[in-house]
Amino acid sequence: QKEAAGQTKSTLNQMMDEGSLTKPVKDEVSKMMDQNVTADEMEARLQQLVTEGKLSPAAAKRILDEYKRQKGLG
Repeated sequence: QKEAAGQTKSTLNQMMDEGSLTKPVKDEVSKMMDQNVTADEMEARLQQLVTEGKLSPAAAKRILDEYKRQKGLG
């Protein structure tokens, strides 16, 4: 599980390097991962970030897919 979490955070860093993720959003998502929120909670927050224009739908899907895989749901 810890290795999967590291992989998800690695994806977040990669997305930041690509410019598809800002540091504040990355930090928030990382914090949620550390708190081990449910996939539904993560999805709801990512959707809110999309609505606020802080995250693209494609980036949100990529994070959610990775998070679900990390939690063994994907």
